[in-house]
Order: sequence, then structure tokens, then C-alpha cells
Amino acid sequence: MKTQGETILGYAFESHNFRTARGAAKSAGFVPKIRHPGPGVYSIVRQAPGESPSLIDAVAYQPPFATLNDAAHSIGYFDVDADADGEIRTQMTVIKFDDKYCVPMFLAVADAYAGDAPMTLGLDPNGVFSAMSIAGVRIPVEFDGRMLVNFRRGADPFPYYSVSDIINHLVAPEKLAGKIVLVGATAHGLGDRGVTPVNPDMPRVEIHANANRQYHAGRLHPASAGKPARSRSSRRSCLDL
Repeated sequence: MKTQGETILGYAFESHNFRTARGAAKSAGFVPKIRHPGPGVYSIVRQAPGESPSLIDAVAYQPPFATLNDAAHSIGYFDVDADADGEIRTQMTVIKFDDKYCVPMFLAVADAYAGDAPMTLGLDPNGVFSAMSIAGVRIPVEFDGRMLVNFRRGADPFPYYSVSDIINHLVAPEKLAGKIVLVGATAHGLGDRGVTPVNPDMPRVEIHANANRQYHAGRLHPASAGKPARSRSSRRSCLDL
């Protein structure tokens, strides 16, 4: 993996003030301070005059195993937060942890694909202002950094391949060559699934795929960047028609 040099690993945050409540009990493997090599963070943070904004934050994270962490290109968080009604409509594009502004896995992947271009975050006392950007692509978000996901519709929105088939060379190399490949659990018994506007039982890896595709397709939905948050009941889903 280290020789290949292009693998992005995911990690999880624990205690936080995300909108979905979680227990405060500590879990094995979570640490309160960043360990080297640490999570992917915004390389340029522009802070407007005034008080620091109150953003989504976390108090502990679970870094990958040290051997994998050392070999990875970078790591990004894979936390996905649901709305109050249990439906996932957005991706958190920034979480503050240990005085750093961490990036999600889908943006860490996009940045690696762009050749490790500068990732810019702009802040003012009201939160994330205007938009953040990676490699010159602006990402409009709400004041707390949430991006409305433009979900792709259809029975097979993304190609899926079994990991065992890839390991056993049963997938033609050209199927994966030059592509962004996300590895995640899809079996129902593993429970790593979520409710979305287009699928009530979507594998969470596909949620990340939708967010990543949205960045690369330039179809970023202008939610309410720089404006007060709307109520959850008033937010409309953004679908790929």
C-alpha cells in the first residue's frame, strides 16, 4: 500500500455535537489528540476578523492501525450524520478536532486525485462563509459546513465489484484502471447502511461515492452557504435527475 501511494483510509470520530445524538461512553481505540501521521486537514484556513465560529466538532477519533496509517497516502473521516427524521441528505465537509479542521474521506480522495492540491476553508464569526475549495473547485456549503448531496438515481448508480473477485483477478484491470475505487461493506448483516432520499437502504460507501461524484461532476448544490441554517423540515433533497 505504501509503494502504491494512493490509498486513503477512513476513520471515525467519537464524542461530538453532530445532530444525531450518540452516547458519551468511551470506546477502545479512540484518542483525544491527533497522532502522527494525522488526519487530512485543510491546508489553508482563512479566518475573518471576529470570534471563531461554532462548528461541528469532536473530542476523540479512532486512527487506523499504525502500520496502515503509516502506509496510507492520507486519512479522512467517514462519519455521516442523519437529519432529525433519520434520513441522510448531507455530508459534513469539515469537523474541528484538536484545533485542526479535518476533511472527510470523500474530499481527501478528491484532493489526492487532484494531485494534493491546496484545500481552502474560509471562516467568519457566523461559520463557514461563501464556500470552501479544492483545486479551484468551489464547494458551496451551509454555515456549519454541511453539503447537500446530489444523489444519483437508478437501480445501479455505481458499479460494484466483490473484493474477493478483485483479489482473485476475476475483474478485468481496465474496469478499475484510472478510477477512484471506494472499498466498503455492503452486506446487510454488517449494518453499515443508511436511509437516503433515493434509497431507504443504501450502503454508506455509496453515500460517499455520491458525494465524491458530485465534486468531480461539478454539480455541487448551492445549499445555504453563508446564510442562517434552515430548519430540517424545510430542506429539500437534491437528486440527480
